[in-house]
Amino acid sequence: MFRIDLLPFWIYLLIGMFSLVLIIPIYVRRRVPGSGYLAMHILSLAIWTIAVALETASTNQAAKILFNKVSYIGFANIVPFLLIFLLLYFGKLNQPLPRKIILLWLLPVFVILAAWTNEWHALVWPGFGAIDSQTNFMVYEHGPFFWVGIIYIYLLMFFILFFMWDQWHHSSHRTYRWQSMLILVGGVFPMATGTFYLSNINPVLGMDWTPIGSFFSLVFITVAIYAFRFMDAVPVAREIVLSNMQDGVLVLGVDQQVLDWNAAFRNLFPFLTLRIGIPAAEILTQLKLPAYLFHHESRAVRFEVELEAPHLGIFEVCLNVIWQGERFSGWLLIFHVVTQERLVTRALKNANQHLQERLVEIEGLQIKLKEQAIRDPLTGLFNRRYFSETLERELAQAVRTQSPLSLLMIDIDNFKLVNDQLGHVSGDDVLKRLGDILSFNTRKGDVACRFGGEEFMVLLVGAKVDQARDRALNIQEVFADACRNDPDLGMPVTMSVGISSFPEASDSGELIRRVDQALYAAKRAGRDKIVIWEDGLAK
Repeated sequence: MFRIDLLPFWIYLLIGMFSLVLIIPIYVRRRVPGSGYLAMHILSLAIWTIAVALETASTNQAAKILFNKVSYIGFANIVPFLLIFLLLYFGKLNQPLPRKIILLWLLPVFVILAAWTNEWHALVWPGFGAIDSQTNFMVYEHGPFFWVGIIYIYLLMFFILFFMWDQWHHSSHRTYRWQSMLILVGGVFPMATGTFYLSNINPVLGMDWTPIGSFFSLVFITVAIYAFRFMDAVPVAREIVLSNMQDGVLVLGVDQQVLDWNAAFRNLFPFLTLRIGIPAAEILTQLKLPAYLFHHESRAVRFEVELEAPHLGIFEVCLNVIWQGERFSGWLLIFHVVTQERLVTRALKNANQHLQERLVEIEGLQIKLKEQAIRDPLTGLFNRRYFSETLERELAQAVRTQSPLSLLMIDIDNFKLVNDQLGHVSGDDVLKRLGDILSFNTRKGDVACRFGGEEFMVLLVGAKVDQARDRALNIQEVFADACRNDPDLGMPVTMSVGISSFPEASDSGELIRRVDQALYAAKRAGRDKIVIWEDGLAK
């Protein structure tokens, strides 16, 4: 005996089964752009309707809620999969899809998770009505998360309807217009029946009419597939594509004969003699296209050709192999003009190279100016300003680490006599000689500078007083020998040295004051002496 209360169950179940059967012709046309997403759309519809059928047949609340949760897995994915299919099919998206497309599923996944965790928050279904004894339907109270999902699905559906209307409006081919119209009308049914279910005029309380509306949508897709070659006659027509392309197109046959070209190709290369059936070699030579590129390959090859005056131009060429099923049918060449872009790129490259050269030159000048700002121009040693800054820094470091530090102050004895008797040129030579000796006889961490006139300072980082005295003695001997062996001097030249150190002196001012006193003591002692500062300068 037929039970009237099971009629909705059989309707839902048959719709789900019909959906699964429809996947078969989709699979046969799996090479059509987006066919996989259409199959996922129909599979989601099948999951939804079969789960709704099982929910309808269930007789207790727990089972109904469980199957309703299962139905959300299909329901939330139906529209996103359909949208991506249509965008791919009509050429608005290309594979691989951009990563941001996953954002389409952000809200559906959220609603699915909310449905499966409804017992914790009751934001999808705040409550449930009693199961009707005659119809076996149960009324679900709809919470805010339910309405968020519904609004999102409706927004996507409105976008799909507008998109299909636009495709119908701009299509000039009868077949393509019928395809767009059938999908457009088919999309209206689920929205209308869904609105009917959610309204207060639902004649059967608790019955979801949306799967029935989806059934009519599937009927329209089936008619489109079998009556209007939907997914067979993909919207590509020569008069629409080739004739209106701004890029030049040339079609070659299997034997490399010219088969076709578009108006843009003729305009790009007016100097070519084009006739259907002529050997392509005559054209390829003039366009500087190498013959070895024309062999049987399934992938596209991209390269650039540049023509010289009087036909100056730079072109990006895409060479595609044409296959009809398993049969090789020729080549398709697409010529895209990139003359202006390449000339601009070359100009920018040259300008950038010139700018880089200028930056290197400026950087070198900056380094040179920086060196000049801290160097003495005559001796090449650091100047007094740099020495003062370095002394403060190194003394602070020595205080932190409690490490020793010594300071040498050097003065050339009787330097005025050298200038008076031999001239300032010889005096400058003596100063430069001492500068060279200090540079050669100081360590990497030491700082030698010309302090002023014939006075020099040497900062010995990490050196104790005895070590500083040994270093001073070595410098003194090397300088005296160098002057003694200089035939142009003709007179002995010596130097006096004063030494002070940390931690005996606690700050830079005290270090300089003491080293100056030690140098003065060396002068008073008869010159050519080394004096270490001590209380009273006893040593």
